[in-house]
Amino acid sequence: MIDRKVIITGDIDKYRYESRLIDTFKTSALLYELITRGHTIMTRNPDRKAGIIKTLSKCENVLDPERHYEDLMKKKESFQNNKEKELIKIILEALGSSDRLLILDALMEKDRCVCELEAIMEKAQASVSHHLKILEDAGLIKGWKKGKFTHYSLVKPNFERLAEFTNRWIITTKNWFGEIPT
Repeated sequence: MIDRKVIITGDIDKYRYESRLIDTFKTSALLYELITRGHTIMTRNPDRKAGIIKTLSKCENVLDPERHYEDLMKKKESFQNNKEKELIKIILEALGSSDRLLILDALMEKDRCVCELEAIMEKAQASVSHHLKILEDAGLIKGWKKGKFTHYSLVKPNFERLAEFTNRWIITTKNWFGEIPT
């Protein structure tokens, strides 16, 4: 049996829950339920932490590896609790498929119905619908009924957010390869 600390955080309910992974089935069901409700699940294994701290102690410019580890964990938690970065993560995950990029490219010209997208993608309706749902859940497209068919269009504000975030990220980044001060 592994002793493990489970920390569960969420956007809606800010709380922490600690548990031992004793009953795998019940724990898995609980974790699945929490994940589907939008919670972030992080596990911390004490052995893993000790190994990371040992590795950090060998890094240059790390005087206190335990404190450095805690600082890194705070950075990770800050990232995971950042709503803007969560939105960008969802958008980037949605963009991580050539099929979904093809859909977006097809929608740049005009709204399209599912049957048009099936033809463009040369995929079955179920596959196209799967990709459309991911894009719609990410807020990149919106579908609406037009007669018997569902049509889709791009949603400009989330593309603008992505562009703004990317520009801000580029401007505030201090560590570019080849530009690092020695």
